[in-house]
Amino acid sequence: MYCRLPNLGILEAIGYGLLISVVVIVARLIIALLSAQFTHWVSRYIAVGDANPGWRGPSWSC
Repeated sequence: MYCRLPNLGILEAIGYGLLISVVVIVARLIIALLSAQFTHWVSRYIAVGDANPGWRGPSWSC
C-alpha cells in the first residue's frame, strides 16, 4: 500500500526527510554530550573504592 500525501512532491518529501534526520542526529549528539558531562560532574560526589589497594589487598583477606 502506498500512502500519497496531497500536494507533496518527491523533492519536498526528501527535503523533509533530510530535515528530520539532521534534527534527530543533532539532538542525539547534544544528549550524548550532556550525559557525558553529567556523568563526569556526578562522579566527583560518588565515593569510589581505591583502584589500587596496594600489595596487601583488602583487609578482609588473610
